[in-house]
Amino acid sequence: MDATGVGLYHAEERQFPVGSLPSPQNLMDAVVGNESSSTHSLASTLVPGQAGVADMDSDTVDRSVSRCFGRLPRDMFAFLPSLPTPGNVLHLPLAIK
Repeated sequence: MDATGVGLYHAEERQFPVGSLPSPQNLMDAVVGNESSSTHSLASTLVPGQAGVADMDSDTVDRSVSRCFGRLPRDMFAFLPSLPTPGNVLHLPLAIK
């Protein structure tokens, strides 16, 4: 299984040649799944010391991940599995409403 994750970088396009590997350099924010050994490697690179988001690597199409807690970058505790929200209301846990 391939690693699942998204990184948001602030850098010139030329700093990302085709085939380059993820790096913490110029990384603004990231979210990483937690299901496989390759994802563990990705998490240790992008969000060191944190586990990935549970169920992010799900094979079902009706799954997403939402930032529900906090606004600090690269904080995996801020994300929860959720339903996709385009065109829908984001339903946050009761604890933060």
